[in-house]
Amino acid sequence: MSHGEAYLASLRESDWFASVGNPIHVDNPQLKQVNSWSEATEWTTHPVSQWCSLEAGKYLYEGLAEVNRELFNDWNQVARRLLPQIEDLLDKKIVPRIPTEFVSDDVVGWIQSQLIGAATELEYRDVIEVGLLEEQMKLYTVGRFPCGWYVAGPDDFPESAVTFIF
Repeated sequence: MSHGEAYLASLRESDWFASVGNPIHVDNPQLKQVNSWSEATEWTTHPVSQWCSLEAGKYLYEGLAEVNRELFNDWNQVARRLLPQIEDLLDKKIVPRIPTEFVSDDVVGWIQSQLIGAATELEYRDVIEVGLLEEQMKLYTVGRFPCGWYVAGPDDFPESAVTFIF
C-alpha cells in the first residue's frame, strides 16, 4: 500500500465534522472561524479560496516536474489509482455527515480536491515535501471543515494564507 493509500485508509476512522460550530481554542491568526454551514459552503466557492487551492496543487505539481520528470509523467496514473478510494470515502463517510441542504457538487468537489491533493502530496513525499493540503486534512481529522482560504494578494500564498474553518 502506498503512502497516499495508507493515509486515505486512516481517514476512514476520522469523526468527520464532529467539531463544526464549536469555538476554536487555538490562538492562531492564520485560522478564522466561520459560524454556519451556509457561510462555510460559501467559502468553498469563493474565488480566492479556489485560487489558493489551485496554487497549493501547483506547488507539488511544478516541484515534482522539476525534481523527477519520470514520476511527474505518472501523475495522472497515481490520481486515477487514488480516486476510487477517495470516492468511497466521500460516499460512505463524509457526505452523509453534511446536512442535506448543504450537500452540493461545489462542496463535495472542494473536499474531493483536498483529499486528492493531500494523498498525492503523501505519494510523492519521498521526492518533494509540500504538505499544504495535508495540513488542511489535519483539520478534518479533528472534526473541523477547512472550507476556504484567503490571502490579500498572490505574493501572500502560502505563508500568509488564512484558513477558514467551521
